[in-house]
Amino acid sequence: MRVSKKEMFERISQDERHSLAVGSVAEPFVSPAWERMLTDAFPYMVFEHYLYNEKYEVRITKIGNRATAMPFSDGGDVISRNSEPLPLTAFYEDLKQEFGKNAFVRINELYCSVAETEGFSAPIADFRVVLKDDESMIRSFRKTLRHVLGAPLSMGVSIEKTKDSGTMRRVYYLYLENIRSAAALALPWEAFSVLVEEENNELWVFKVHGNVRAASLFLNTSRASHYYISAGDAQGKEHFGSHRILWHAMKTYAKEGKKEMFLGGTAVDSPLYTFKSGWRGDERSVYSIGSGMHESARISPARKLWRFLPLALVPKMSQLAGKYVF
Repeated sequence: MRVSKKEMFERISQDERHSLAVGSVAEPFVSPAWERMLTDAFPYMVFEHYLYNEKYEVRITKIGNRATAMPFSDGGDVISRNSEPLPLTAFYEDLKQEFGKNAFVRINELYCSVAETEGFSAPIADFRVVLKDDESMIRSFRKTLRHVLGAPLSMGVSIEKTKDSGTMRRVYYLYLENIRSAAALALPWEAFSVLVEEENNELWVFKVHGNVRAASLFLNTSRASHYYISAGDAQGKEHFGSHRILWHAMKTYAKEGKKEMFLGGTAVDSPLYTFKSGWRGDERSVYSIGSGMHESARISPARKLWRFLPLALVPKMSQLAGKYVF
């Protein structure tokens, strides 16, 4: 006999959910601070938390009456309390019954294993790289990547950590340029700076003759690091700045005792997927469950106009568009 709708989705508090998720690979994206950062940036978003069938923690992002996936969070809307796979077909039917036919969530297999996947799309992939000694790691990388990383740094090139406000502004400018080029929505400066200034997080910059040409932001826990934001200009790409930063961070965090590097959710048809797959990490699918505004936004002709926005308008327009796109 099927349980009632109420019993399928039991409402729980955010603090209760976080206390259960501490130590999981999703930890940076489920904390109360993470939700405060996003609601400060996008005040129309409200987060609700549920325990589904007493086994899976589910986060629903509400925008008005619409139930959708949390943006900027690498697809972690469902976390398993144990290793039992989530049956996607039954979950989807229950999700529609509880939150409406247009409800939409993402399920990252790194956070929750899944079953009954036929008929469901996985347009995003995530990667987990096990951190080991330098030689063991580099032997496993794609041959072309080993060639890049094996070459010595050019004269005048350096990699360093920073929380300097002026450097952060330069990095944010690079981030906006890259976001605009990809016709994607951006975090506002306030949210970006909160992430950089968080004690455990680290911003690494790649400099050429003293000028920042590439940068990456890592979200850290005691055992793992998440490669979260990366940006660079033409000169940074010429010097393989993103490759160099990520490799430098992997070696550093391995020596500090971290066990894993998570490379983040990436569209499987994108150049970024090719870059991330070269590190030969453990690849996991991120499933899209349900339908939402994001699909029509992906193919909208208006998206092409995004690349022509003045850079200064991208953060504000992202906040306004997010209400209809997230």
